[in-house]
Amino acid sequence: MAIVVMATKGGVGKSSIVQNVCAALALKKFGKAEIRELDDHNKDAEWLVDSAITAVQIPVKSGRGMEPLFEAGDVIGKDSEHVVIDVGGNETAQVFADTLDSYKVFRRFVDAVIIPVSDNRISVDTAIRTYELIKSKRGIKDLADKVIIAFNRVDSFTASLSYPDSKHYSEGEFEAQMREVFFNAFENLIDENNLPWFSVEGIQGQENMYLFGKTIWEVYQDGEEFENEVEERLLDLMEGDDKAAIKKASRQASIVGKVNSHWGKAVAHSVNQLEKLIDLVNPNTKEAETKAKPATKKKA
Repeated sequence: MAIVVMATKGGVGKSSIVQNVCAALALKKFGKAEIRELDDHNKDAEWLVDSAITAVQIPVKSGRGMEPLFEAGDVIGKDSEHVVIDVGGNETAQVFADTLDSYKVFRRFVDAVIIPVSDNRISVDTAIRTYELIKSKRGIKDLADKVIIAFNRVDSFTASLSYPDSKHYSEGEFEAQMREVFFNAFENLIDENNLPWFSVEGIQGQENMYLFGKTIWEVYQDGEEFENEVEERLLDLMEGDDKAAIKKASRQASIVGKVNSHWGKAVAHSVNQLEKLIDLVNPNTKEAETKAKPATKKKA
């Protein structure tokens, strides 16, 4: 499984989705995840210091092409099942598409191309240009069939939206709400091209996760045991007078509580949605995996 997350413009939430959803899915399926950041400047994942997710920045030297990187297997290859590729915006996205078009054999290792969308027209236009860029390349136009739209930070745009398996909305009601908020994206991109989509929720708390050095998904998987450890550490610190340490531990306790009460559940829902959609756009792969599994007896 290699997931590519790309957009022809920066600032649309690519890295947030890469770290909190795509890499989390790789951890769930393979027990490991590697983010490959194709970017000359930003190291968006460098804060993951205590995470099971590894991150590598791959300078692309924009304008010079990525051929040497592809030839060396630095970007994608047979060993990429747990890899998430965070493609930098603007010129980097164009160079990535051009190079993949030239080395089209590498498209076989891509299981999904995630294009982020927000609730504003600029974001929708960027998503449309990204999708059209993929379709315009003869060598990789079949990757258009593996495009999945990710509506980013859904629960930040309207307080009324909540993931469909919650008590607030049925799945049909949730989609109706989504269509109302993101009508431009549905009308001009999703419905016109029959593209699958999912909602990215719960990651509004990601700016606080540097306190743990790992993602919302990972803290959520650590569960109540980790939450109890954080609370016990805070209680121990309160016996002393280190105000800075107490302040940090108090914040950690508050954040991990929010992860376990809401953010983690919402992120887990997004991860599960993405997993199902990747199976949907890779029917042959899913069928092969099913056939390869040994038969198991049903419990009496």
